[in-house]
Amino acid sequence: QDCYRTISVLAKRTHNMSAGGERLPQIERFSLQVHPLESLSSVKYKVAKRCSHDASLVKPISFNNNRTNLNVEPENAIVGDLGVVDGVEVVFLLCGNTLPQNQNDQNGRVVDKKSGLNTSDIFGGNGQGPTDEFFDILLDVLESLPISNKNDSADNLDAQRLVWDLLQSVPSNKGVVDKVRHVAQSPFLDTTDSTNDQEKMMIEIQRKANEWDQLLDVNHYQKAVYVLQVIDLFLQPAAELLQQVDLSKGLASNLIKDAKSFRQSFIDSGGFDAVLRFFTRTRSNASEITHTFRRENSSTFRIIKCCLFGRVEALSLDNEKPLPPPKVDAAGGVLLKTLSESTSFFANLAIAVVNDNGILGNSVLDALSILQSLLILYPGSTAVLSSIPFSLAEKLIIMLLLWESKHIVNVVTIGTGRRIRKTTEDLILSTSELSAIAFKWLVAALDTIDNDADSSAEFFLVLLRLVDFNKDERQMTLLCTSLCRKLAKMPRPDITVLTSTDQSTGVLCGCLKLLKSLIHNNGITNISDGVDILLKATQCTSWAQTESLQSLSSNDATMVNLMGVIFDGFLSDEISSSKPAICHDNESRRLGFDVLAECATACKQGKGFIVLSSKISSIIQATAPSLRHRWGQNITSEDKGVLNASSNTSHYSGLRNQGCTCYMNSVLQQLFMMPELRKNLSSATLPSNLRSSCTPLTVTGSDLVGKFVSMHWENGSSYEAFVESFDETTSMHKIRYIIPKVSTVSTAPDNRRQNRQYDLSKLPEELQDEFKLSEGRPGKETGVFQVLRTDSMECAEESKVQQSIEQSSGNTMKPSDLKETEDEIAYRCLLEEVQRTFVHLDQGSRGRVFDPRSLVEASACLKLEFDIWQQNDASEFAMKLLDKLEVPLKRWSPSHFKYLEHTFRLKQTKQKLCKECGLKTNREENLMNIDCQIRGKADIHEALSTMCEVEYMEGDNKVFCDNCKKNCDTILRTAISALPDMLILSLKRFDLDYNTFETVKLNSRCAFDQSLNMKKYTLEGVEAVEKASMSDGDDDNQAYIDPLSVLPDEDYEYKLAGVLVHHGVAQGGHYYSFIRDRSNSDGKQPDKWFRFDDDEVTPFDASQIEVECFGGKVKKETKWPNGQVNTVETEQLANALMLFYEKVKPTKSYATDNDNDTEMGETAESQADLVMTTGVDVFEDDVKRSNTVHRSHAFLFDSEFQRFLRNLLGIAFHTDQMIDTIGESVVPDTPILLDAWHVPILELCTSFFFDVLLHSVDQSVLINWTKSLSGSLLSSPVGSQWVVHELARRTATINSNWIRIFASDCPEQASREAAMQIISYSIRGALKESKEMEALKKWTQSWTQPDLHQLCVNLPVSQVDDLNKIDAFEASSLGILIAHICLLLELAPRTWQYHSDLCVLLKEIGSIPTAEGGDILRHALATAQVPARLISLLLREKSPAQLQAVMPGASLSHEISEAIMRPYTTPTAHVFPLVNSVGTNTGANTGTSSLTSPSDHTNTLEAIAVIVGIRGAKNAQLVIETGQVKGIPMFDLTEKAKEALTIVFNECTSQQGIMDQKDVMNFMNVYGIDTVPVSPQRVTNMLTKYGKDSRHLTVDGFLMYYRDISQSNTIQIRSDLHTFGFRPDLSRRGKDTRIYAVGEREIPYNAIESVAIDTFSMMEAQPFSIGPYAEAGLASIHLYHVVYFTDSHLTECLLAWVALHQDTSRLLVETLKALYTAQGWGNESLQICTTILMILASLPNDRQTERITAIMQSSEKLYVRSSVGCGLLVVAKELSLAQSSQQYGADYHNNRAIMDRYIEAIKDLQKVRPIAKWMSDNKPLWEWIDQWLRSDSSHSYPNRGNRPTHQTLFDHQTHSDSDINDGLNDSEDDDDDFDVTADGYGGGTVIVKGAGIPEVNGSYSSNNKKFDDVARFTKTTFWQGREQEFTLFRCVLSNGTRRWYISIIPIGQKPGTNKDMDFYVCVATGHANEVPQSHNWETAKEYGANPPPIIEWKSDTSSMQSDDNDDVLIDQRVTSNDEYDGINDDNTNYDDALMEDAVQQ
Repeated sequence: QDCYRTISVLAKRTHNMSAGGERLPQIERFSLQVHPLESLSSVKYKVAKRCSHDASLVKPISFNNNRTNLNVEPENAIVGDLGVVDGVEVVFLLCGNTLPQNQNDQNGRVVDKKSGLNTSDIFGGNGQGPTDEFFDILLDVLESLPISNKNDSADNLDAQRLVWDLLQSVPSNKGVVDKVRHVAQSPFLDTTDSTNDQEKMMIEIQRKANEWDQLLDVNHYQKAVYVLQVIDLFLQPAAELLQQVDLSKGLASNLIKDAKSFRQSFIDSGGFDAVLRFFTRTRSNASEITHTFRRENSSTFRIIKCCLFGRVEALSLDNEKPLPPPKVDAAGGVLLKTLSESTSFFANLAIAVVNDNGILGNSVLDALSILQSLLILYPGSTAVLSSIPFSLAEKLIIMLLLWESKHIVNVVTIGTGRRIRKTTEDLILSTSELSAIAFKWLVAALDTIDNDADSSAEFFLVLLRLVDFNKDERQMTLLCTSLCRKLAKMPRPDITVLTSTDQSTGVLCGCLKLLKSLIHNNGITNISDGVDILLKATQCTSWAQTESLQSLSSNDATMVNLMGVIFDGFLSDEISSSKPAICHDNESRRLGFDVLAECATACKQGKGFIVLSSKISSIIQATAPSLRHRWGQNITSEDKGVLNASSNTSHYSGLRNQGCTCYMNSVLQQLFMMPELRKNLSSATLPSNLRSSCTPLTVTGSDLVGKFVSMHWENGSSYEAFVESFDETTSMHKIRYIIPKVSTVSTAPDNRRQNRQYDLSKLPEELQDEFKLSEGRPGKETGVFQVLRTDSMECAEESKVQQSIEQSSGNTMKPSDLKETEDEIAYRCLLEEVQRTFVHLDQGSRGRVFDPRSLVEASACLKLEFDIWQQNDASEFAMKLLDKLEVPLKRWSPSHFKYLEHTFRLKQTKQKLCKECGLKTNREENLMNIDCQIRGKADIHEALSTMCEVEYMEGDNKVFCDNCKKNCDTILRTAISALPDMLILSLKRFDLDYNTFETVKLNSRCAFDQSLNMKKYTLEGVEAVEKASMSDGDDDNQAYIDPLSVLPDEDYEYKLAGVLVHHGVAQGGHYYSFIRDRSNSDGKQPDKWFRFDDDEVTPFDASQIEVECFGGKVKKETKWPNGQVNTVETEQLANALMLFYEKVKPTKSYATDNDNDTEMGETAESQADLVMTTGVDVFEDDVKRSNTVHRSHAFLFDSEFQRFLRNLLGIAFHTDQMIDTIGESVVPDTPILLDAWHVPILELCTSFFFDVLLHSVDQSVLINWTKSLSGSLLSSPVGSQWVVHELARRTATINSNWIRIFASDCPEQASREAAMQIISYSIRGALKESKEMEALKKWTQSWTQPDLHQLCVNLPVSQVDDLNKIDAFEASSLGILIAHICLLLELAPRTWQYHSDLCVLLKEIGSIPTAEGGDILRHALATAQVPARLISLLLREKSPAQLQAVMPGASLSHEISEAIMRPYTTPTAHVFPLVNSVGTNTGANTGTSSLTSPSDHTNTLEAIAVIVGIRGAKNAQLVIETGQVKGIPMFDLTEKAKEALTIVFNECTSQQGIMDQKDVMNFMNVYGIDTVPVSPQRVTNMLTKYGKDSRHLTVDGFLMYYRDISQSNTIQIRSDLHTFGFRPDLSRRGKDTRIYAVGEREIPYNAIESVAIDTFSMMEAQPFSIGPYAEAGLASIHLYHVVYFTDSHLTECLLAWVALHQDTSRLLVETLKALYTAQGWGNESLQICTTILMILASLPNDRQTERITAIMQSSEKLYVRSSVGCGLLVVAKELSLAQSSQQYGADYHNNRAIMDRYIEAIKDLQKVRPIAKWMSDNKPLWEWIDQWLRSDSSHSYPNRGNRPTHQTLFDHQTHSDSDINDGLNDSEDDDDDFDVTADGYGGGTVIVKGAGIPEVNGSYSSNNKKFDDVARFTKTTFWQGREQEFTLFRCVLSNGTRRWYISIIPIGQKPGTNKDMDFYVCVATGHANEVPQSHNWETAKEYGANPPPIIEWKSDTSSMQSDDNDDVLIDQRVTSNDEYDGINDDNTNYDDALMEDAVQQ
């Protein structure tokens, strides 16, 4: 078995399989022993057996990392022939289906015959092995070689190895075999003999000790080893080799029988004893010669193992599990007892393992197996083992526990090492005697473990287990000291080599685990000495010695100091050297934080937690300002610094790509990597008072206080602001933006447009902003501002300011005295930004990515071919950059200018040589680079030669010679006369294709070397060659001498320093660089190359330059499973564009004084008066500050740190099980009582949550944190109270005002939602405190009524003084929060779009149960007029006059708010509210905003409803996100939704648990979900998809159907549940409110009537008044016009509540008037009016009959000059009379349509039972209309339609191209035959505004065209560069429903097909005279863009009425504001005079 090879097997299952009810793993990995002569089929059977799989379904695939394909190999192939060696990984497929037969099995494997010597020619004999003579010669050779030692030569060792390899490559020597069999008295078994094997074994065996000793003679050591191998051969033959030969002969089984027989004979004859004597002989313990016995030891271990346990088959082992103890038979047991008492055996076994560094893992496993059996079966042998000398036992156990392969590292050796360690671990822990001894050994070995050891996990695991049982204080103290000493030796990782794979932290993690266990087991007293060692070694500050902690006990001080050491020394980066933390990976950091938590827990009274909280809080407070304006931080990238820095594995920092600036980054990185250039440019000097980074702002910022400034924003606009104060500590200014003046355009009576100044004086002031003016804020200010001069005094003051600045900076010259042109200023700023970039890259922390945005902006002065933000030619940028940098350097830093010129400047000489007189004329030209033409050039030398080609000017091309004074034959040539230190070669890869006249890229191959000699391209070289050629003609016999040899090579030799690569085509691509690191230029270390690819800097192998940079064509091979190889040749798009060659011997440059004087010119005399600063001086502090911020960010955003903080929260509040999902909280029965240390923990975690975590984008972390923090607040009222107090205190601040930040500034929706949830939970928890509740009551009572007009600005308890009274409860923190929320609501229309989250907060706190103080809070909100403010936000300019007077900010119109806001997104994104939107992300998230329609006011409506006290008004969550599929979120129903739908299902089934086809039809038809009869086919389709057997639908299928609906239409689910009696919160209305009985029949109420009855049934005494302003708003029909289509069901509940609690007479009259003035049937106003009337009529209180009578017979004037009431019957009667008395004319159709509208309204109202009863009781009043009410479709009114309903539950069709629209309008020519305006409906003009596609917006006209019986509107404009006609039309879909579309109709096509380009869509009612709805539009998926538009329809018939027909009822004249909604804007006292004025206007 010595020949066996251990391979790693990777078995992959292709199908999900199970065995014994358990699912099998998809992938299995294990080790397997195979023989080199074994067949592939045999290996396959072994794999099948190991994996419990059918062998016929096992398929070998590949090995050697897929480079060798086994799929094409026959199964009889031999493993050795295939090249399978020890340690390879072989891949097998475990298939689920039968595999096709491999054709190669039939054909057989064709093996190439290899030439070579025949072994029989060497050894002689007959193939039975070498002859005895030659065998003896080989052994003599081995014996003659001396015993090797450390002084042996390699040749000696190789000779031994070669001889042994030769011996083992041939069959065993027959003589030795016969002797072994003879002495063992074990002849070979005769396969033909039928004698019983047992009988043969009973033959008496004689002991032949002498014969065995002769065979194992130490004096003939090499022969003895050979004998051991032969014995091993017979004991453990490779029987599986014979299984495939001939199964009929049973050779394999006979061989196994023979091995069994030989084992017994071998033992009985004394062979085992002889082997043992041979092994236990006395031999040297020197490690230098131990490897000499390696072959002996390996064979001996196998022989002993086989004698003890019997033959062991080839193993398949799990790498993660220890070896199982082998079973010992009777014979083995006797031998084992002998071994257990042999000290020499233990000693030699230990020597063999310990002293042989090259011992194989399998041999160690054999020795370990023997040792395992000895110690387990004979525990007394442990004492024998421990008694062996030289501490061998200790060394053996430690080595086995830390075993790892020292030479060959592969999958197998790693797995073998893991098994050795696992087995040793198991052996120690399962043997108590060994455990007791091993503990001391492990403690002693702790100091000796290598810090980078990868295999220490088992070592520390054993120590951890032993620590739990060890009670010896002395040993524990020793362990603690050793452990701390080991930790003290842990180095910080080297940032130059730190990658994801090196610098293992296994030992560090083990030490931290052990330290945690010691502290947990009360090891505080044992660790004090160790902590002192750590403090001294790490030089960390003692936390316990601070003034505030002097009173700590000694034990607590020890723990606090240990926390300090771990925190500062192990978890924090080193500040001075920017080295990363010692704990630099996730595992070590997790354990480090666990140790901190354990230390804090060990301190008494929570003092450790207090100290820890204080330390971390200080970090958060210092870091929070830098995060204030940064959102969406992607912590997995650069902000994690060195933590898991896989993208940047060098110590260099990258540059952030601004989108298309890779061309710039690649050049800058090339320049930065030139050390001398970097140093010189960074140290270049400029006058300090000219530097833009040294503006007066940073020097004396307080001088700006009290001045007006104009702030420039990134949107391109500038806004005026007033500077109010300056903070010296933070260098931040507080400013307040000035509200700009706004003019509105109005129409005068003579139809002339006029401008009117809008009065904004009543608006509240803008809130203060605080930031550094010079830096601005991301997405807002750019940092550029201008001080506005107001008068001469200010000018004088500014002059004084400037003078003080100059004096403070040391400059005596004014900036105005230093004259610069605009270009010079731009170039100086460019130099500054280059300095800034280089200093940051040079001194920045590793892992940082510098953002060169300011450098990109400054580069605009280079005037590149394209805009700097677009991709440009990198070569062009490099040359222009170097050229423009010379301008400021030449003026201000001449020495650095000289260096730059000397480094890059080369001189090209164009020489003219007259052939007649020899006159040479030279003309020099200065260049920065050499342009190399590469078309047709194979390498760079050919390209350079082209530049130096000689041109002969002869004949007509002769050139005038100044000397000859005539045209002469002339030679023109070009050469380089001066070489630079840095030679830049630009390869001209971009060329003009003269066929297409387009720029193309040349991808042809152009080779270049690592070195370049420029000698022959210089003028000296050309002249030397010329001179040599002239001399060659004189002596033809002279030997050739290179003419260039006279020039020294070192002066012309260059070495490649960098390659700039372009990947792509001429029209676009990507630039990156390969650069040689020249930081170690001593030549002692090999050059390192790096790839600089924007922000990624990774090592690069320079040998790959040819592949990566030369270009040309490459061949790509594709290998198919059948063995075929397909080769494709393609162009390589990545190739070199610029080459940077560095001179090997740089030339020296000397700058003289005269040079300096010359360069300075006129500024030389004044330089002494200037204070000059270098780039390092200016930017060094900024770099340090950035590094500190970067380290803080990396620390705070570390996932393990975040987990640690959550753990602290869990320790304090036990929050693990309090909250299952967000929004579903579990309130604990008993509040947690807070100790003194709980509050600091809560303060720390809350601050971290708001100031740090919410600035990240990790959704999973955010969700988990929200759960934990919410649970803490719910469990602790005192903690919630603290959070509320903190929130209140922060309202007086700016940058730390959490409510303001997350209600108005934060663009991340998830962060806003999480913040609002935590705030709501804290308020809910604080209400449980009685003192807080009493303070809120007092606050509510203090809300005085007299100053109502100043309500918006003078809010109660908003004074700062009250903040100091919060803790004493003299001021209400909740009241302060409410007041602040009121202020934010007032400012909402002119700030961000995220104020809808304030409504979420109000909704949450407004729904707090009464038992928890909800009524008190709602009373406070109502008293503060929060409902009125919310109503004002909804209605804006349509708010009642009372609200506009006291709340001008909240009621600001959309147009005005858009005009005065400062957007950093599109203006339409700021319309309030835009729910679920994601705005411009100033951090990592740059995705497209997803804005919803402005009509979505759900959160605002819910907030109003819950605050006024409507039960069940808060919408329950219906769906939860379960994940994403291809980036698309997937949803599932919540448990509440499933429960509600299950109830619906059960009520609709005719039999238990099943719905059949009839049930489904009844469900859709009877219950009124679908007003159109359902076809059986639709029901069948639904049953087929979701049914159990296509006939029955179970509840699971029913829920599955609704789950599919939830993916896109949760509104539909909510509507269906509403129909079945569920309230918004999914509680259900009572049965008596849903169903009424008629006899024995149960009939469902109309849904609206049911809501009204339910509201009445829940009527309670109103606990508080909502105030007159809220009542006025709730009585406005405009409110319901706005919110109805947001949530019609919640609107119905709100209407019912209003009707129940306040007078609705005015609302009723407004509704009746709106019904009359509404334009066209289908307008949403009609639906709203009908709903309001139905609610008012359905409410069963004592005024129900009065309201119904008013609805039908109200005498309130319909309009000012009307003499007719507005009741439905009254108006209908007058319409009927007017129509019958009129002639058929223009008014006839209008009257008819209005009459039609009233008839339908009455029919709808009849569905309400009280209306029906009233009409039954008052039939005489309406008998005249009875015939119209009875008919469903009157001939007199053919265009009537049913009242529109919601989309059907089962109707989810899309825009279809079916032929259902055929016949509606067969040709567009027929449109003219229909006059839409004849009916008075349709036609007119449609105004589209607010759409996300700007081209859609505008005016659409009908032109009297028609489609689907309604007007079709069109508009022509340009879209995507072409003139297109946009059409707004209605069409019918294949399911019978209708939609409105805004689309582009292809020319020649009809509307309504799938060829339309749809932009926006809206549900249509289907009525004949319908006009487009104003709201409820949705975005079409393909072409649309959010937000959807708002539609305004204007009729053309308003001017058709006669002015003198005042008595005619039909007067269509209304105000302009009502033309599209049909509602009169009477916002005052509704008096007739105002109405008359409105009509006249």
